Amino acid sequence: MMTRDATSAVFARERLLLSLRNLKYFFCWWTLWDGSFVGGSPIELDTWISFPRNVSSAEVVSLAFFLIVFIERTLTRDYTVRRSYFNAPLLYLSALMFLSWIRGMVMIQRFAIVLEVHDLPEWPIMFLFFNNAFRDDEDGAMLFKLLFLTMVPKIFESIWIDLFSTDVRKSWGVVQSWRDGYLYDIAIMGALVMMHYRGTKLKRLKWLLFLIFPLAEGVLIIGFRRAAILSSVAAASTMFFTLPRGRRRRQFAVVGSVIVGFLLFAIVTNPLEVAYRFTGIFQPAGEGSALIRLMELPNVLLNIWHHPFMGVPFGVPWKTYYRMPISATYTTLGTHMSYLYWPLRMGIFGAIAFGWVYGAMCKSALLNYRFRKTEEDFFFGQVSIQIMVAYFVSSAFGLMYSEGLVVVLAVMMVAFQYQSKLILGTSDLRTIAFWRSMRSRRIVLQEPLGDRVRGLLAPAFARITQLGTLKS
Repeated sequence: MMTRDATSAVFARERLLLSLRNLKYFFCWWTLWDGSFVGGSPIELDTWISFPRNVSSAEVVSLAFFLIVFIERTLTRDYTVRRSYFNAPLLYLSALMFLSWIRGMVMIQRFAIVLEVHDLPEWPIMFLFFNNAFRDDEDGAMLFKLLFLTMVPKIFESIWIDLFSTDVRKSWGVVQSWRDGYLYDIAIMGALVMMHYRGTKLKRLKWLLFLIFPLAEGVLIIGFRRAAILSSVAAASTMFFTLPRGRRRRQFAVVGSVIVGFLLFAIVTNPLEVAYRFTGIFQPAGEGSALIRLMELPNVLLNIWHHPFMGVPFGVPWKTYYRMPISATYTTLGTHMSYLYWPLRMGIFGAIAFGWVYGAMCKSALLNYRFRKTEEDFFFGQVSIQIMVAYFVSSAFGLMYSEGLVVVLAVMMVAFQYQSKLILGTSDLRTIAFWRSMRSRRIVLQEPLGDRVRGLLAPAFARITQLGTLKS
């Protein structure tokens, strides 16, 4: 029988672990939204503390997050590293980026940890960290909620900057980060899917999302985030095909509310400026950023054409074949079309990495929704599909591989993984035949591709071994 002192020690340890768990949620949430391109926000860490040039405030917060996880692991004496379905594509991506980094340093003849945008190389590291920081089954739903809750500080920050900031950069919009625009899309998608939710367990989240929805639309308008607005409308339209037939009629009103909301805020706030920014899509010669995207496209495609195998390495500016406009700032170290960045920097192997990584995420999202069991599964599954649609639409217009987006993507992957474990009974989707399972509406198992390849090559290796033994 345990003594009173021993019992008190156990309860104290459990309370400490519970407190550390809440701290993990807090620092994860903080890491997701910290950072802004417009100064003057009272809640941003870099407003009060200066950081080195290539170190973001979100990276500093993630370091504090790491210390919290390290303390928790020390208390539980658990130093194991979890395996994941996403490990293989991310390891492949890491190898390609490392090779491109080495080639880049050789070509520019200098050593540098950071050669250009360093967010994409952080993706495998961030996923490894988040995948091992959250190990409880209920963490999956909580990670989705943390993504939605990023709107609380971001909406406050945007309104504060619009009213009180003296930074001249706000003239180009109070939301200039691609990550922030995507976070707004996630919140809007959550509100739209919640309109079809019929359960009761997510009641508090439901009213929070309904409150956030009009505010998020308003901020996107005053922030002139054209890609984010287009992404949310495209994802809302996609729901006509992904929703069950019995819920599609309501979707007409949902899509209408999205479009009317954007138009209403545009009319109330600054209709002439909003119209000017959006007409730049169709008349790019009159608007700098749109013209840059237009002229960047043939240049980047020609660079890929001339370097199809390994691409132009990190840190090496791509060659300008056609004159770029001088009406706005541009860089030859990246590309506004995210689809082209991977083959640009890593060649054909980068294109394969893009398809493998995002294909794995889409497989998880679609299977989780296909085999949903509860209304909560419906909500998180439908949200997973729509935020992937919004991401792919935004990738056609912006740098969806930078500006802290890898943290958001890493959290999404961990959340998808937990949903798979809850719904499918496993998070290792290599063993599930995707197309046959989707068509037959039952889980069809298969042998993983790696095991099949090893099985095919095993006889050949056995013969080689046997011949070597005979010769010796």
